[in-house]
Amino acid sequence: MELIQDLRRETESSHRALEKELVKKIKAVRTRDDYVDLLHLMHGFYGAMESLLLGFMSEEPGLEFHKRRKAEWIAADIKSEGGTETERYCQDLPSIDSSTSALGALYVLEGSTLGGQIIAAMLKKQLSRDSDHGMSFFFGYGNETPLMWERFKSHLNKEFTVRQRGDILRAATDTFNSFFNWVQLYEFEKTDEIRR
Repeated sequence: MELIQDLRRETESSHRALEKELVKKIKAVRTRDDYVDLLHLMHGFYGAMESLLLGFMSEEPGLEFHKRRKAEWIAADIKSEGGTETERYCQDLPSIDSSTSALGALYVLEGSTLGGQIIAAMLKKQLSRDSDHGMSFFFGYGNETPLMWERFKSHLNKEFTVRQRGDILRAATDTFNSFFNWVQLYEFEKTDEIRR
């Protein structure tokens, strides 16, 4: 069985749990402040994860990790929306100790680009906007998105040992779980601040 199929099967429940939390958050966006808050949530995770992955992915041949870094897109979107710099970053990250485990984590971050344009359309409608301004993160690679995904998948078609496959699967599941926990913690801390 191809690794991509194993990844989909092994991460299905953690993927769905995260998706449910994020969709709830996205559907609640009604104002610019709501949108900036959503961007801060995303930046807090992507910024932390990309810093973690940089040491393992920057030299990976053919992967073009520098083109796949999305935290700077989110930061630019926050700035264009008049928001302040992100102050809170996810601390409870998955254990990444090799290029193969980094690949498993990147599977989560890259997979998120596939539905980004649908989310952007939803957000534009909810915010009553015509412009794509401030939505570069959700538009991802634009028309290049399918191609970038195919290129990433080609890295998953390489020959891996049983142990390496296990590392990839574990890291992908752990990344979904870490993201899920971050969304819940972010919302809890925000609610706690409002109460004070």
